[in-house]
Amino acid sequence: MSTEYHQIMTECVIALRMGLQGNASRKLIDLIDHVSKLLEVNSTLPAPKIQRQIAAALRCQEANDYIGLADIIEFEISPMLVENK
Repeated sequence: MSTEYHQIMTECVIALRMGLQGNASRKLIDLIDHVSKLLEVNSTLPAPKIQRQIAAALRCQEANDYIGLADIIEFEISPMLVENK
């Protein structure tokens, strides 16, 4: 996992857990952009699984379930990126 991704992910999760939705939303956009770029250049990543988790994360955001969103980012998406670096 890149240092940049880790920093963005950490900042996003912290903002979500602290109730800073505006900041978290900006970080989420950065995070999704970064993950998309990783998927383009790294064919060993499980793209379909990551894409499903991103879709689940976006559903959490739509439902204002910010803790669920943080959990998906931290415990679902991030480990898939670490396992396949």
